[in-house]
Amino acid sequence: MRKVRGWGGGALVALTGLGLCGSAAAEKLFSSTVDFGGDGAIEGTNSLLHVPDLYDSATLDELFPGFDPSSDDFTANINLRGVPAELNFTAAGQTLEVQIPGVIDPITFEEGSLDANLDALEDWFKGDWDSATAPQGGVDELLRAWVAQSPVEPVAGNPNSLMTRMTNADFQLGGEGPFLHGGAPLASAPGQMGIGLGYSYAKAGPWDVNAYEFNLDHRFNFRRLPWMSVLVSLPIAGTETQGSWTGMGSLGLGAQFRPTRRWALTPMVRVGAAGSVTVGAAAMLLSTTLTSHTSISLREISSALPDVQLGFTNQAGYAQSIEDITIGDFKLDYGLKNGILRNGGYFAGRIGTSSLGWKLFGNQSHWLGDDQYLDSYANLGAEVQWLGEVAGQSFQRLTLSLSYVGDFGNWDALSVGLRGRF
Repeated sequence: MRKVRGWGGGALVALTGLGLCGSAAAEKLFSSTVDFGGDGAIEGTNSLLHVPDLYDSATLDELFPGFDPSSDDFTANINLRGVPAELNFTAAGQTLEVQIPGVIDPITFEEGSLDANLDALEDWFKGDWDSATAPQGGVDELLRAWVAQSPVEPVAGNPNSLMTRMTNADFQLGGEGPFLHGGAPLASAPGQMGIGLGYSYAKAGPWDVNAYEFNLDHRFNFRRLPWMSVLVSLPIAGTETQGSWTGMGSLGLGAQFRPTRRWALTPMVRVGAAGSVTVGAAAMLLSTTLTSHTSISLREISSALPDVQLGFTNQAGYAQSIEDITIGDFKLDYGLKNGILRNGGYFAGRIGTSSLGWKLFGNQSHWLGDDQYLDSYANLGAEVQWLGEVAGQSFQRLTLSLSYVGDFGNWDALSVGLRGRF
């Protein structure tokens, strides 16, 4: 009989069979098997800072009555939200060795007791530990492994991450033009505020992720520069993964240039931050993007075609992490440098002669540079719109959207959004 222990609300349950135990532990972000004297136990937690607690003297004595850290060795395998690692404690030397194959060379903590070594391991996870046998640089390699291998890394690597959300915000703003083309009378075209709410559910590998987003932006128009607008954007999001929360947000500044009535160019720069004590992530990112948006009515191509807009939105950009940043107790350097290419198109039109509209859209994202869990993924969806009109041009006064994001297998999400412009 094997024992299963879960931290963060789990109970001590006895299960028979390795398969059942593996299934129970897989629900945790950090799941571990412990081997001591031929006996096995499975433990799990949804907090990185609770990982050392899985192996402290009191816990192992509860799992294996009679365990003595002064004389007993143990080994443990652990899944660090997608990255496998192994821990080996040697009682004779009171040392704790950590191996993360393919990521870092084995590191060793030599603090004289099991619990002291585990305290050092916790500090190492936070980037606040550096020794000859356990260098701080190793945790930076672990961070990049999470970006490449973990479907729930908050900083980069998947559609819920900060890096993706930053470039997504630019893509959305750039795709809302052309608006108020050069000859439009600015007296009837004041600046506009945009407010958006969004929710998505993702199946990310073996884990469930709920994401909640609030977007705020403003478009400043100018009487003397009718072909340009200045954009300010502030999207904020919170993601919940197996009960562990991550907060993230960014501030973007840019401009939209409208060389013609049907073409807009939108350069943006943006700085963002993400952090989670439980998931074990903390970073600041800087990004810059250029988004092009063109549209044309099919009826302008041929009078026999319906009055439907055909549009194309294309984006190229670059994002990187800002190093030597401390967020709370975390001092982590991701060392990320990535490019983004995103290309999409849409059909949009009115429902009869009403002020209601519809839109069908799709786009594909490709990340270049450092490895990411998803280097490429699609976004497909539909919108229902309440249309307004300013200076002879229509705009989306209120939009309700439903979309799919993912790669159709490894990472899949459905999202719903409500956005208004006032």
